[in-house]
Amino acid sequence: ALNGTRADPASIFPFYQASVEKVVQISDGNKVNYNNIQIIAVKIKNSDPDAIGLKIITPSFSLGYTSKTKYASLVRESFKGVEILILELPLFALKKSEDGLSLAEAERLISEVKPKVAVLTGFGIEILKQDILEITRNMNRRTNIQIIAANDGFSFDPTSYAVKLRQKRLSF
Repeated sequence: ALNGTRADPASIFPFYQASVEKVVQISDGNKVNYNNIQIIAVKIKNSDPDAIGLKIITPSFSLGYTSKTKYASLVRESFKGVEILILELPLFALKKSEDGLSLAEAERLISEVKPKVAVLTGFGIEILKQDILEITRNMNRRTNIQIIAANDGFSFDPTSYAVKLRQKRLSF
């Protein structure tokens, strides 16, 4: 619940709600248009039935954020066609009892969605114990998709990956 109850605290603390211009509560299937940007709430596979991912469509690029999800065909279909895919990667190996993608599931999802770039974030302790740069290099080789391992404070310009804005090469 956005504002929370005694039994279920606010999902976004009032301090943070006051820090933005507008707070909109959305659920699976809802679309919000704001300043020429469309935000679509998409269903993911999580033990919380209200958990959602986001698909963001701008005039320049499209982006998908999986949130903490298990692999499922509905997740794949929700994000098909996005140019940038941001995935939370909490698990090194599959654990059926836990929400979140394993390394193999993340690679499968990336291969099936086929974004121009995938950003891995939300690493669990098992992943952090590994060489994440080597993991992303290997995933890149196997998928032929650019994969970035985000760290704290990471930022990048999504328009540099946008198909619509990419400069065409001239051949002579």
